[in-house]
Amino acid sequence: MIEAMTDFAMGFVYAFRGLGLAARGRNMAVHILLALVAISLLAAYSITGARFDVVVVLIGLVIAMETVNTAIEALCNLVSDELHLTNPDPRIRNIKDMSAGAVLIVAIASGIVACFIYLPYLTR
Repeated sequence: MIEAMTDFAMGFVYAFRGLGLAARGRNMAVHILLALVAISLLAAYSITGARFDVVVVLIGLVIAMETVNTAIEALCNLVSDELHLTNPDPRIRNIKDMSAGAVLIVAIASGIVACFIYLPYLTR
């Protein structure tokens, strides 16, 4: 029982380590900055309820997608290195591009939702 709890607790340690690794990326820094802006606007305009919930969920989704994208890119780079590829493999490039595209879709959708939520407050 104690060993299972230790394994469970270590899962959190590993997860936070992974988040720390992902946070070092340039793109993640942009997402975190925009998340801080979104949170600041929530506080500045006392936005609560469903709008607050939607913003928090979208922030989590964008950061999670960027974390997955970072992991996929790292895996693709590892495969390229292990195979000693001198020229970029188009299959690996396509995988990385699709992963980045998934982040872009979520980021664009989040931006559109942010406009609906924040523009009424910003145009008063």
